[in-house]
Amino acid sequence: MNPNLSFNISEDSPITTAKDDVFGRKRIVDAVVQTIINKSQSKHTCFTTGIYGKWGDGKTSTLNLISEQLNQQENIIISCFNPWLFKDQESLLLDFFNSIDGKNISQDFVKGLKKYAPIVSLGLSGLVNIFAPGAGTMMEKGVTTFIDKLPDLKENVNSRKKQLSEEIVKSQKHLVIIIDDVDRLDKSEIHALFKLIKQTASFDNTIFIIAMDKEMVAKALCSFYENGDIQAGHNFIEKIIQAQLYLPKISQGQLLQYFTLKFKAILSNLPNTDLIDEREILEAQYNIHKYALPLFETARQIIQYINVLSFSLPLLYTEVNISDLCLLEALKIVSPEAYKTIRNNKARILGQMPDGVYMLVRFASDQERKEAAEKEKQDFIEMLTINTPHHYQYELHYLLGKILPSYFYSSTVPTLEYDSSKRLCSERYFEKYFIYDTPSNIISEDNIDVLTNEIKTSIDAKRLNSTFDYYIQKYSIDEFTRVLQLILYKRTLQKENIGKLCVALSLLKSNSSRTRFTETDHAKQWELFIVDTLNIHINNYDNEGSPIKDFDTILTTLQEITKYSPALFSLFVVVEFLRKGFAGYGNEDRLNEIVMVAIKRFIKEKSETALFDLGQICILELFPVWQKANQQEYQDFIRRHIPKDDFNIAKLINTLIYNGESKYYEPFCKLFDKKLVYEKLQKEIERVPTLRRKEKNIETFMSIYESEQQR
Repeated sequence: MNPNLSFNISEDSPITTAKDDVFGRKRIVDAVVQTIINKSQSKHTCFTTGIYGKWGDGKTSTLNLISEQLNQQENIIISCFNPWLFKDQESLLLDFFNSIDGKNISQDFVKGLKKYAPIVSLGLSGLVNIFAPGAGTMMEKGVTTFIDKLPDLKENVNSRKKQLSEEIVKSQKHLVIIIDDVDRLDKSEIHALFKLIKQTASFDNTIFIIAMDKEMVAKALCSFYENGDIQAGHNFIEKIIQAQLYLPKISQGQLLQYFTLKFKAILSNLPNTDLIDEREILEAQYNIHKYALPLFETARQIIQYINVLSFSLPLLYTEVNISDLCLLEALKIVSPEAYKTIRNNKARILGQMPDGVYMLVRFASDQERKEAAEKEKQDFIEMLTINTPHHYQYELHYLLGKILPSYFYSSTVPTLEYDSSKRLCSERYFEKYFIYDTPSNIISEDNIDVLTNEIKTSIDAKRLNSTFDYYIQKYSIDEFTRVLQLILYKRTLQKENIGKLCVALSLLKSNSSRTRFTETDHAKQWELFIVDTLNIHINNYDNEGSPIKDFDTILTTLQEITKYSPALFSLFVVVEFLRKGFAGYGNEDRLNEIVMVAIKRFIKEKSETALFDLGQICILELFPVWQKANQQEYQDFIRRHIPKDDFNIAKLINTLIYNGESKYYEPFCKLFDKKLVYEKLQKEIERVPTLRRKEKNIETFMSIYESEQQR
């Protein structure tokens, strides 16, 4: 594990003091506290306040702030009870009474409560007619036995309750009982608790403050009353709770302020923050504010989001696009199903299973097939948002479109741009977002940075070539090529670095084994990559920033390639350079000299005859340069070989005149003495009479030549 990584997880704990209140709960807390203080100025019957809020709205924090203020009042005794901690109705009710701090009221109150509690708690099933008729038959015998052993429990329950109320009033104290997490109980426990508050514990000078999700509690209670609909549950709650306060929704501004503070703390703890482009951080913050935060409603969701980012950012901040990562991680909180669906559908999302999946189905027309594919796509997009509350589906769609533009909007942005930005919709980076590591066949961002620095600082091409060979062997040609394209695309290299890079590529081991210009595996044709790099990336710039091709640097690089790379491969590079039509953009004489050096070097290592075996493309590019650079030398070269008995003239014609087409005749005759060739063919036909009849390319050449002679 990297010791420099820091995972700062925020505690999802309610606040206990006003100084930690960052969401403006003070006004509602002050209102509740003042109401209770006013009530406590004189004797009053039991009063119940309900504080309503959804999960994560800060109900417990609000109760803590109320308790903090009320603890400063000498005539108020606070008792806190969390019913969620108890396993059944009996223990819940018994522990409710045990939670009441009666010692500051009177000793008689404490004694009376100890006798009263068992009657209404452990004896609940036998005395159920007081609270819920018909619910206690099963425990009737047990309760009878219990009462027989404790005769004084037969005393009137209401009398004991009245005595307890009198003790509280006589003490001139007011009992405030705070109950939290009611909505976490099962429906029978909720019902028992409300019966307790309404009848059993409704002492004078007593105030209950109950925090809950009213909708959830109403659903739990509705089955006990009337028609069993949710309104019945609401009606029951409203009979018990006199003051109902709904926690206000935390404003987007407050959530934004809180998130920004926490997010900055995460960023400040990341190691090597100098590796992060400040613009990437600003983009991430902007996109979080625009796309993610509108989906969050509660402080708890923000804390969960912060904790998710506290884990994922230190692991991935250099490996993926920070903005896409932060938006994707938001889905874990607001739509876990959408997150899992994206993770499990890489091929679909990245277009690796296009409407070709419909090729196996018979359609009336191609248009019908395309419409079916589009419908499947729209159904998939709908599936991503379907489990989200309706009022958030638009915002979620907006977020998904931001991180998956190529799928949602059929974006035409080049793949290399997605790779360069390390986007989620990049085939190379997609999996990194979900495995918190770089796959073994992918070059990590750290290694890309190392490679970039090596290209910038390496003292010579040979040393750089060793680095290149290492990466190709460890990963693959395709992956290495992708990374080079990425490095070049970012445009952080100077033109001298790019020239050195091209020379190093020409020295790769695989180039030594090349035997022909055209390869079935284009990844091995490094001449294509080298020439495109020379053409696109080696430039000067005018005053307006427009690129101007730096032909001198290009030719210097080409000259070094022809000097140091394998002789055959250097020919391939100059052939590709000539094919791309660059000869007219600069010093043509210098270019011709470089081409001739490559030709002569090849002849020295191989032979003159080997030039005729290079294939159509190479011959049609190299021979005209030689012919123009030194016509006499070129003609002598041709005359030295074509008349020879062992020279295969049929092979030469079949190489350059393709498919018997007459359009190849003129280019051929510009390079070769047609009379000499015809005479050579005549001798071949004397030796092999069927040659002309069987070879249509030879027939084409001889027919055109003979027609010319007859004019």
